[in-house]
Amino acid sequence: MTGSVKCKLLIGILIGLLWMCVCVGSVLSADAREFSFGVMYYDEPVSTFKRWEPLGGYISKLLNANVKVVPLDIAATVQWVETGKVQMILANPLAFFIAKDKAQLIPVAMIVQKLKGEMWDKFGSAIIVKSDSPIKTVQELVGKKIGIASKCSLGSGLGGLALLEQEGVKVEQVVIKELKNQDNVVFAVLNGTVDVGIVRTGPLEKLASERKINMGDLKVLHKIDDTFPFVHSTPLWPEWILAVRSSDINQQEKDQIKKGLLGLSGNHEVLLKCNIAGFKDPTEALSSNAQFFDTLLKVYHKLSK
Repeated sequence: MTGSVKCKLLIGILIGLLWMCVCVGSVLSADAREFSFGVMYYDEPVSTFKRWEPLGGYISKLLNANVKVVPLDIAATVQWVETGKVQMILANPLAFFIAKDKAQLIPVAMIVQKLKGEMWDKFGSAIIVKSDSPIKTVQELVGKKIGIASKCSLGSGLGGLALLEQEGVKVEQVVIKELKNQDNVVFAVLNGTVDVGIVRTGPLEKLASERKINMGDLKVLHKIDDTFPFVHSTPLWPEWILAVRSSDINQQEKDQIKKGLLGLSGNHEVLLKCNIAGFKDPTEALSSNAQFFDTLLKVYHKLSK
């Protein structure tokens, strides 16, 4: 057998082996389990998909499955996970608690953010008025116009309203104005369109750093002084939760997801693309906020009627 024939034979064998690998890979892909991963959004589904699609790809590798990211608003997030249209979600704690029992959700991990050089796994709400407003306490908000982003928003809405309930001011005693986004809430307070605003922790400082507002023109009611880097009025609750339906994701798969997410650190590609610092176990954080979330759910159901 000549050298050229041997070479052609070897090439043929290699091509055959490669084709076998491709066929096997196709079979594995076709047989792989498929999961829909609902990711909650407020304003824009396309950017939400682009941000979190790398996380879906990472979980696909962890499970050797096909995980499809589906952007959903809060109402659809709750409905789809309760009915099994999605088998896992990434959502704020409000959506998690609304759907938890009916969907048999198991919390797997929660987001960690890097804020001003430190790692934080919590956020809250700031209740703001103009600095020259005569209002000094949340108890004085009866009958006042309160601007929020949405009745479905936790940071810029229900979180602050739940605090009012705890302080004796019922949601039925205030006038709620939905203003679509948090910037609108801040400027509505400053121009007097509303008496009070509720925003998530962070946007005030961001607007100030961009020189769009002067923090001195605003006053924070029920301000809590602690080490958290942003002003806030409410207790701090857990960051967004990644949870799975126990009827669709078995214990081994849940453990694989948890181990994989909690193991992400540093400059991992998934963290950079998703613009987060990592994940951590949510169990303790969720249990320590149980009383506040009971009030939060009561407010949610009042406003949903």
